[in-house]
Amino acid sequence: MRASSGLGRRVAMIGSGSRGDLQAFVALGKGLAAAGHEVTIATHRPFESLIRENGLAFHQLSGDSEQFIKGAAGIALRDKWRDPVSPIRFANRFLGPFMDRFLVETFEVCREADAVLYWPFLRIGPTIAEKLKVPSFAVAHYPMPYLATGDFPNAFFSPWPRMERSRLYNRFTYTTARPFFWRLVREQLSRWRVSLGLEALTPREEARRVHRIPHILGFSTSVLPRPKDWPRDTHATGYWFLDTDPSEAKPAGLEDFLAAGPAPVCIGFGSMTGRKPAELTAIALEALRRADVRGVLLTGWGGLREATLPDSVFAVGAVSHDWLYPRMSAVVHHGGSGTTAAAVRAGVPQIITPFGFDQPLWGRRIELLGIGPAPISNTELTVEHLTAAIVEATRNESIRKRAAELGERVRAEDGIGRAIELLNDYAARGVS
Repeated sequence: MRASSGLGRRVAMIGSGSRGDLQAFVALGKGLAAAGHEVTIATHRPFESLIRENGLAFHQLSGDSEQFIKGAAGIALRDKWRDPVSPIRFANRFLGPFMDRFLVETFEVCREADAVLYWPFLRIGPTIAEKLKVPSFAVAHYPMPYLATGDFPNAFFSPWPRMERSRLYNRFTYTTARPFFWRLVREQLSRWRVSLGLEALTPREEARRVHRIPHILGFSTSVLPRPKDWPRDTHATGYWFLDTDPSEAKPAGLEDFLAAGPAPVCIGFGSMTGRKPAELTAIALEALRRADVRGVLLTGWGGLREATLPDSVFAVGAVSHDWLYPRMSAVVHHGGSGTTAAAVRAGVPQIITPFGFDQPLWGRRIELLGIGPAPISNTELTVEHLTAAIVEATRNESIRKRAAELGERVRAEDGIGRAIELLNDYAARGVS
């Protein structure tokens, strides 16, 4: 029996993307579970341990977003976002067969749910709400490329940052991108709807229905103010942080390294795989040497490679950002929303090297907030540019002071609590 008010007992969360995307999902799911809901997160197998370790039910869906993002196809798609036409052909070739399976599996997960929360890029919300008559919500931790505003340009399509003072230009970047987004996996969505006994939707009608779905976005308005020209039912709640156990084992030798000298600079590019990881590593090491600072290299599953290191540099495959970042003098990263949020909360300066997607937006915000130097595009990353940025981030007292103040404000926010409040309010009012 479905609950008559609030979200109800059973909540299904449908996710994909990078580990940062799923960490935010899990953080929100964990908050929902603590509020008394039974939460199932449906996603790809590589994230199973992340979900189960945080006490949530896991349901496996087809695909492997980690392998996709770091593989040749993922790199190609990331680069193709700059072109409004070629990604459509690319998506039909690489994503079409996967999406057909994924959508069928998704519906089965949602069938017994009282409410459905989904990653907006999947675009399943209107169909789930129509077919199952349950509340459906788009949840993410960054703005969507279809949420047009005059406040900032559409970062997913590599706009010209210095034109951002023009509200007309900013809105134009969304208009030019609109055909791409709504045609992406359109055929798969139409087939899926027909298989469920529903009418296929035109891009215009689908866009209208998607915009009616409440959007709950987990980023801080202290970092990116919510645009006043966004739809009424689009909310920014504050970040959704997934805190780790402080007693969690650290890589052998890391704590001794940190204690042996001044706070180092952390360099890592998360899920963004570079075409020349050895070259990226060489640039990082030489920039650290020239800036005369110690460093921690996060090699992860994208970007950097372990190499012969000087005593002033420590390499680690993975470590909790919320534990590591507060111990750094600055953080160099790709500008993913989750990584940016972790560095903001830590209160340390940031140097962002965007590779694509929403990363240019966060790089520009860090610059405008005065908590880091101007972003360095990954195509323009050189020893000279990175050295200059590290020197500025670590020795400019105003940057360090503003970063610390912003971190204090963000740590005082309760993004998860606000998100749950909104979700329950919508569900209680019967919004679907």
